[in-house]
Amino acid sequence: FDTWFSELASLHANGKVGEVVQELIDKGLAQEREGAIWMQAEESDRGDRVLRKSDGTFTYLAADLAYHRNKLAERQFDLAINLWGADHAGQVPSLKHGLKLLRVPGKLDVLLFQLVRLIKDGAEYKVSKRAGTYVTIDELLDEIPSDVLRFFFLMRSPGTPMDLDLDLAAEQSQKNPYYYVMYSYARANSIMEQATARGLTPLDTLTMLSRQEVALIRQMSRFPALVGDIARDYGAHRLSFYGIELARAFHELYESEHIIGLDKAAACKRLYVIQRYTVFMRLYFGLLGISPQEKMVSPEPPA
Repeated sequence: FDTWFSELASLHANGKVGEVVQELIDKGLAQEREGAIWMQAEESDRGDRVLRKSDGTFTYLAADLAYHRNKLAERQFDLAINLWGADHAGQVPSLKHGLKLLRVPGKLDVLLFQLVRLIKDGAEYKVSKRAGTYVTIDELLDEIPSDVLRFFFLMRSPGTPMDLDLDLAAEQSQKNPYYYVMYSYARANSIMEQATARGLTPLDTLTMLSRQEVALIRQMSRFPALVGDIARDYGAHRLSFYGIELARAFHELYESEHIIGLDKAAACKRLYVIQRYTVFMRLYFGLLGISPQEKMVSPEPPA
């Protein structure tokens, strides 16, 4: 986090939550009934929403309104993207409606995430030390490396419930999508290291491309449009599947021809695409927040 925001210290203690509620009252957009303060609802909503309960305490909605006004109006962010659990879906319309009543500038998008179920040995797995009701990320990281876990989480869209197969995530074989993709990058680096040792330098032009090289270049050329689509709809899960397709194209190229074994002229010509692939994959892994591994033990092939 660039900024750690304390709700108690930054909103309640200095009266910011109360200011939001009072502003709605002053504008005639909130009323007191039965000892509580209610925000006026939209016509399509089920009813008015409580901002301050009859015991004098503020609701989550009141605090959320103060927080988002701080972010969008005071700190002047033009877009806020919230990641919420799907069980909070009912709160989204009320929050957006309240911000509209307060005339808060900027845009709020809310992504609703479904629950994750852990699977081990084909059955649901609970590793929590806290009454077995939930599993923390810290506990999960004791089982699975962080980069592997990140890749698996990125394979699901927010609105899709996820079954995380711990056995597959822990397996260092090409059946594991993380290792399948990462191993393509390690293979490309190995080729470049061998080429350097032999004094081979990639040509800087593309001539007489093989079918496999064309397929790989076509996959890489899809990347800008894919990133543009994700920027518009937040479907970051498509990056993982794109990486798997990209790695498949590279593995097919790798298996089609032993580049280092070619004569010098042919090898230098083939090295151009391999070199560009290593540069491209560092960009790709950086976007995913995953550290590229230049060397890996060859994983067992899928059965």
